[in-house]
Amino acid sequence: MKRTAVSVVFLAVAFVIAARLLRNDVERPQDVVVSRAARDHRKLILMLQYIGRDYRDAVEDGSIINPFEYREISTFCDEVIEIYTGFQQGLEKSETVFELQQLRQMVYEKSDLYSISDLSKTLVNELSAELATDSSPLTTPDLASGKRSYQAGGCPVCHGLMGDGDGWAAGWLEPAPGSFREEGRMRDATPYYFFNVIELGVTGTSMPSFEEAFSSQEVWDIAFYLMTLRDGFNPQPPGGSLDLTLTDLATKSDLDLMEEMADRGQQGDLSAAIDFLRGRPEVLE
Repeated sequence: MKRTAVSVVFLAVAFVIAARLLRNDVERPQDVVVSRAARDHRKLILMLQYIGRDYRDAVEDGSIINPFEYREISTFCDEVIEIYTGFQQGLEKSETVFELQQLRQMVYEKSDLYSISDLSKTLVNELSAELATDSSPLTTPDLASGKRSYQAGGCPVCHGLMGDGDGWAAGWLEPAPGSFREEGRMRDATPYYFFNVIELGVTGTSMPSFEEAFSSQEVWDIAFYLMTLRDGFNPQPPGGSLDLTLTDLATKSDLDLMEEMADRGQQGDLSAAIDFLRGRPEVLE
């Protein structure tokens, strides 16, 4: 990774922060001073999300295909246990600790993607509830605002204007910036994951924290907007009620939602119906 490219990324973020601080017309009613404990809670959630999402890039059929990714995921497995036991004193033998240790063992054994993904999602849901971590927006996201914030906030420098991961600095970064257009990965993504990535940044990559650049609601706007960039995005109004909530849209992937709706016996083009709600979450109000 070239130092010049990384410097440009952080300069872009600094510019956005400075510009917003000089604007007196920006209302940030949800902004609060985030405690160290709250940040640790969110960092723990993000690392679990990262493990479940990026394990596919590290291991295939029981073999390591990307040593860098595998090393990072293994490190995260150790860190989540350390963080959790650090602020949950006396719970070293709890069910949650057992599940975290199980996840670490499964990664060490290079288990299959489904098992890793399933357990990481379970832990994200359990810990979000246990630690009272906000996992969905308080106000329905504004995707038009999210698009403006994405384009003006320095994101295209790395991810490209259309989210292809082909920004002018991308070629100098290792690992390369993610694409928001890749259908397989985006089908398994959630706005909640993107919210945490944008707010906290990702250790070991050139993705910085934008916590000081945007309000929490603006980050949710961007996170929901990113879900509409997927290749093949085809919004079509559902034929009937899909019985979903804003929290469902925020915390569940397209694949999870389609599986749940199919289990409930819902008919029609579920993928297109979910795309419709992704693009117009206000219809759930």
